[in-house]
This record gives sequence, C-alpha cells and structure tokens, in this order.
Amino acid sequence: MLTIRREQLNLLATGRRKDFETRLAGHLLRFFPDKVSFLGEGELQAFIRQGSARAAGYGFDSERDICKYLGLMCVFGRDFDSDSRLPWAAEILRKPFRTSRSKMNRLMEVALAHAESA
Repeated sequence: MLTIRREQLNLLATGRRKDFETRLAGHLLRFFPDKVSFLGEGELQAFIRQGSARAAGYGFDSERDICKYLGLMCVFGRDFDSDSRLPWAAEILRKPFRTSRSKMNRLMEVALAHAESA
C-alpha cells in the first residue's frame, strides 16, 4: 500500500499553487498589460496572492473564478470589492448565492454592464 505523508501533500499543493500563479501571471500580462506590466515579478505575485485570498474570502475557490476576480481587480481597481463608488460589487459579493459560480456569473454580468456604460 502506498502512503503519502502530509509533507508530500503539502509539496504537491505548493507546486500546484505556484503553477496556477504562473499561469495567472501570464494571463494578466496578456489581457491586462496596461494594469500589471509595470509591476515587478514580486509585486505581481503579491497582487495575485492578495487577489486570490480576497476571492477565497468571498467563497471563490475554482481557478476560473479566481482568474475572473483578478480580472475585475484589474478593470475596476485593486479594492473594487470595497470601493464606495462601486456599491454593486460589495452588494453582490456579500449576498449569499446557491453556488460560487452563480455568484461570479452575477458579478460578471453586472460588471460588464457597468464597464459598457462607463
């Protein structure tokens, strides 16, 4: 029988997280270069970690939803979730939804409407 120790699981999780962060950095640099290209590598990683933690705080745990959350940070500002000029964001993020995907879908729907009207 194969036994995996906690240390081994932690290494796998760390490797997976770093891989996701690398892919996410590439995505942000490709689609939001004017918002992130001036950041150094360390600053970009900090931005990604901060955004990922904030997304998790709202119940987003899939890579897809975390990626979208960081995209919203690029478009509406790092603190869009608490910006008094964007009350719709905080309202949606604090509201309970049946699933995190439905919450993100609603957030993106409203965000797109606001971006188009701006």
